[in-house]
Amino acid sequence: CPKLKKIAFVGAICMSGGTEGMMAANQASSKMVENYKISLMTRLLLRLVYTAISIVLRILPDQVMHFILKSNKDIPKVDQKVVARNVEGITELFRVSLRQGAPGLLADLRRCFGTHAEVENIVRYHYADESKDDLPEIYIHHGKMDVNVPFCHGQHMHENIFHKKSKLISFEHHGHFPLIAEESETYVKSVMI
Repeated sequence: CPKLKKIAFVGAICMSGGTEGMMAANQASSKMVENYKISLMTRLLLRLVYTAISIVLRILPDQVMHFILKSNKDIPKVDQKVVARNVEGITELFRVSLRQGAPGLLADLRRCFGTHAEVENIVRYHYADESKDDLPEIYIHHGKMDVNVPFCHGQHMHENIFHKKSKLISFEHHGHFPLIAEESETYVKSVMI
């Protein structure tokens, strides 16, 4: 089985990096996910919300994306422009993430938004020993204007998880969506062998 040589993280979330600079909706999601295990009401509310979003997104996908853009003032102008040009593609990303239904989406959110994310702990364990030379090189691509996943998350991963095995590549005038939609060639090239 061939081993990975390089991995690119693009606007990746790392909740141990904190919520400072994160848009209010994602901060609220983070708090709800943290309360998921201890609050039956939170579990029911999250299931209801994501089931409703899933249904509405199937029926009126473009209208949902336009509503999200218009109602969320936290999203930087640069992100709004890119989303407006790529409504179909971004809507499809949402559809794919919701295809597994509310329980699957909630499981994904718990893995990402939980401050003690299991994936992060596994990676931290493997990269803690800097003498290991068989681990893949990590390329962290992050927009400095990102409010979905703040730039401090990329910095945190680089400085505290991957250490010398990583390279942080910042994009001064990019938010979350422009990085994903318009810089794919850059992050694909970073991992080409």
